[in-house]
Amino acid sequence: MRKQIRLVPPARTHGGRQDAVAARNPKWKQPNALKHGVFSVNPAILGEDPREFDALHCALIDEWQPSGLTEDDAVFSIAHAIWCKIRAQRFLHGKLLANTFDPRHPDFDEARGLLLFSRHLRSEPETAFANYASKRLRPDKIKHLKEKFPRSNYPSTEDWAEAVITEIRTELLPAIIGLDLQPGEEIDDLSDSARRVAIEMQLTLSIIQTREFFEHELDQLERLDARIIRLVKNLVHIKAMKQMLR
Repeated sequence: MRKQIRLVPPARTHGGRQDAVAARNPKWKQPNALKHGVFSVNPAILGEDPREFDALHCALIDEWQPSGLTEDDAVFSIAHAIWCKIRAQRFLHGKLLANTFDPRHPDFDEARGLLLFSRHLRSEPETAFANYASKRLRPDKIKHLKEKFPRSNYPSTEDWAEAVITEIRTELLPAIIGLDLQPGEEIDDLSDSARRVAIEMQLTLSIIQTREFFEHELDQLERLDARIIRLVKNLVHIKAMKQMLR
């Protein structure tokens, strides 16, 4: 009796033609998950690492296993919204950090500015005031140092710079961070616990002075969270509708 041969068509999955090729050749691998999404354009801007977004997108593809263009686009939209949230958080951190370096801003870290300026004086006493005073010191501190230590009163630039450095480390810095030093003691001689207290004080002042800015950023993050929730619900709805249609 002649044996009948039954032809079984390749399994059809959401990969379409690619899955059919994979069924014929087990060694063939599907493209990387980054290929998902016809509308996928990496939203990373200058200064951001596009690979970080790619990793986020891949993780969401693995989590949701999108099937078809509609689900691909929905997953990409979720990735984009989460990326915007990450960007907003980084912007907040960067803004607060930048404020601490700006002598014109209330959040300026005056203690750090004085320390940095004293280092400039030690490394390049001839040009430190001209190049760095306005970048590291508030105007009142510049005026104080110029009036108290006229360059003409010192035989050499090195002697003048050392006098200014001593004033910064024994008088100005301790006054700013609220610490009492013993005679001959400098700010660099302080214990780690004293430094932590100074840092905590600066952080507290920054939060108080930028309360409105914080509140604005928190509102923005809440809006992004709400958008992410809507996008996830939309993806779940799409999956449910497609299941019903099947």
